Amino acid sequence: MKRLKLIIINLSVLLLISMPVFAEIDSNAGNYSTFGMIFKLILYIFIFILIILFALYGTRFVAKNFNVNAKSRYINIIDSISISTSMRIIIFEINSMIYIIAISNDKVELIDKYALDKFNIIENEDLEHNMSMKDNPLIEKIMKFIDKEDRNEKKY
Repeated sequence: MKRLKLIIINLSVLLLISMPVFAEIDSNAGNYSTFGMIFKLILYIFIFILIILFALYGTRFVAKNFNVNAKSRYINIIDSISISTSMRIIIFEINSMIYIIAISNDKVELIDKYALDKFNIIENEDLEHNMSMKDNPLIEKIMKFIDKEDRNEKKY
């Protein structure tokens, strides 16, 4: 902290002692040119704004052409939820089969798979009723996996 104060004091003293330059020297005639200084200032500001615009539109162009969530012809992600910072559950469809997987930092585990016609998506009004059911086999499997992951984390 003392070193930071010393650096700030030294910089402020240097700024107060040094003489400000308000014009540039014209190399041809050796004269000071206020117009040249203003012209260069406007030119530098214009170039800075131009670089910012190129960076902005360049990143937009790259973002359009590089889709992180690329669409696949064979895999359709139905839903994904983060359980914790290190664990995620993903539901996806491949060849009319629904797969439910759990992804943690060091492994991927298949929780269950269903035929597409046997997998029914729960509407919002039925969600509370279905989540509170104790005999829902899917919820039981997910809870067993979460409990097993919690026990593994406690070991470390």
